[in-house]
Formats: sequence, C-alpha cells, structure tokens
Amino acid sequence: MVIFERFCRTIRVSLIGSAPRNGSRICAPVAQLVLAVFFAQLLMPFGAAMADLQTIRTEENGVVHHRLESCDYERGIAIAHYSYRHDEPRHHTTREFELTDVCFQRETGRLWASEHAENFTLVQQDPSISWYEDLATEIGRSGAKGKLSAGGYAPISGKSDVRMSYVDLFLDPTQPDVTRPTRFHQHTADDVRLMGYLFKKQTLPGDALGKTYRVTLTGFDWGLSDPASRARYNRKQSDLVLNSDSLLFEQDQAVMNADDFLDAKGGNVNGKVISGQLRLALNPDGTMSGEAQFDIENPRLAGFEPGEWVSASWKIDKLVGHLTGEGATGFRLKGFASGETKYHDGYLGKIIGTVDVRGTDLVFEEEFLVGGQ
Repeated sequence: MVIFERFCRTIRVSLIGSAPRNGSRICAPVAQLVLAVFFAQLLMPFGAAMADLQTIRTEENGVVHHRLESCDYERGIAIAHYSYRHDEPRHHTTREFELTDVCFQRETGRLWASEHAENFTLVQQDPSISWYEDLATEIGRSGAKGKLSAGGYAPISGKSDVRMSYVDLFLDPTQPDVTRPTRFHQHTADDVRLMGYLFKKQTLPGDALGKTYRVTLTGFDWGLSDPASRARYNRKQSDLVLNSDSLLFEQDQAVMNADDFLDAKGGNVNGKVISGQLRLALNPDGTMSGEAQFDIENPRLAGFEPGEWVSASWKIDKLVGHLTGEGATGFRLKGFASGETKYHDGYLGKIIGTVDVRGTDLVFEEEFLVGGQ
C-alpha cells in the first residue's frame, strides 16, 4: 500500500497548481486502477497455471473420468477409491470408483488430480521410491497422517541411461479425524485413496508396431452385492490374474483370445481361463483404450466348501492408459470391471472390480531386466 500512497501524492503534486480538488478526486480511481493491474500481473501466471491443472469432470456410460488439459511434470492415471462405512449391516462398506488424470511435481511432492495433495513433504527416498507425508496437519484421534508414494525411475542393472518406462503412484490423504465422513474435493466419504501410475515420456503408436509385449492383467473384486454374506464367501480367491508374453500390436490394435493366456509360463494364478478376449487400441497421440471379457473357473476338482467359488465372469468395461518409454518399452492402463461370481452353494456375488494392465517390450525385458542381472 505504501507504493500506491506515494503514487497518489505524485498525482496531487502535479495538479496542485491548477486544480487541487480535481487532483484529489482523480487519485482514488487511478490508484484503484493501478492496484488492480498490479495484482492482476502478480496473479496471472499463477492463476493461469492453476487453471490448467484443474481437473474437468467427464462421464461416459456411467464411468467418471476427471481430465487434465495439460501437465508440465510427470503424468499418469489413477483410480480414486472412495469408501463409505455403514453401521447396518455391521461392518458394511460400500465403495465408489472414479478415474482421474494425475500430474506430479516430484521435487515438491505436489500432486494435481481430482483429489490432490498440496502439503506433503519428502521424508524418505531411494532410487526405487520416494515417500512423502503430510507433516503440516495435526494428528487426530486416529494417529494417521496423509501419505504419498511415487516409484523411482531407477537405473536398470547398473545402466544409468536405461530406466523403467512407468512407476507406481499411491496417495492416502488420511484426515486427522476419521470417525466421521470427510468432505473431499469430489465426495463426502469416510476415506479416499488414489492408486495409479506415472510416466515421463509418452510414445507414439508407430514405435510399438511389430513389437511383442509381456502383458499382466489383474482384476480385484472389492465386494459382494450382499453385505451380510461377506464373511461366508471369499471373493479374493476369484480375482482375475492373467499373464502372457504374446501381445502384438498390428495396425494400432492388439487382440488376445483366451488361449493366449494358457501358456505354461502364464495363465491365471487363481483359476483356469475358459473363454474371453482382450482388446487394446493405440490412439494417434499415444494414449490407449481397451475392453475385455473373461470367464474363469476354479481349478479345484473336488472338496469344495459351501462358500468356495466355482466360476466367475469378468466384463472389463473400460480401460484407459498410455504407451510409454523411449522406443515404446512399456504401456500401462487402468479401468473397471463388472460381472458375477458363482459359489458352490449357488450364491451369485456381484463383481465390483478395478483393473490394472502392465506391458513390457520382451526385447527390452530380456536385455535389461533379465539378461543384465
């Protein structure tokens, strides 16, 4: 304010010989104008940058995706996992999932997303991972602080110029008092977590054509439709875990049938793949999309318990991701699944699933991840 008082006095002095009263009246609007321009100049770079990093909510076929228009740091995708705890039935928890773009400034530990992290401090670091905590927030009755971790692009096999194409991201912005629902940026829930990935370089589709990738697809079922039956049925045993080393992009598309996941080195860890197909598409800008459907069955031949699963039908409704790394060495996608699991006593449990897909170029893997060890 001292600057603008001096500016006003200067105006008064220049006008005092002819019209002092007019000079006094002119001072206020001129100073206000200068003040507005001054603050506008101060706020424009910061405001513009913040505007660019605000997520935009989109929804298609019931899937919410919060998008970022730009990011000057590490980028990626995460699933925002909201949990709601209920008194009745006892220990019953419902869940809600949304996709979000993420932008991570590693030096400051700042994360932009649908649920972002601003007050996180680096507390521990090694070449493989960085850990951050919210040290500014007081600890409440829960004794929990917010935590953020981001994988490191560590050199592979001692080769400083060769690094992984993507790394994991995890955010748990735990509130000091978790005994009641908390208002987060998108929802009022008991807690929220972001689970996703980051990358530095996005690759164009041409670099991936003709390459063969090792692909791992995992689907986790977060709950049965009947909360009263949760204790009786073990839904985790029917999670989807698929592995194959034969994914090939042809004309920007890769299609894998159930037989591609029946190799002796791969297959489904939890069950036997009966039928299904995975489709992945490369978009011109290096982003990826996909969908899938798989039917699996319990490989156990006899001795079923009443609450043991018999078969499961997984429908992967949406996959979103990126082709990453120098020379398209990898790709990563996140998405959601629906379907149902049949149990030995005839019960049908509704699948509420999240899906993660990882791909690694076989040549890159054999040369640096296996051969270099």
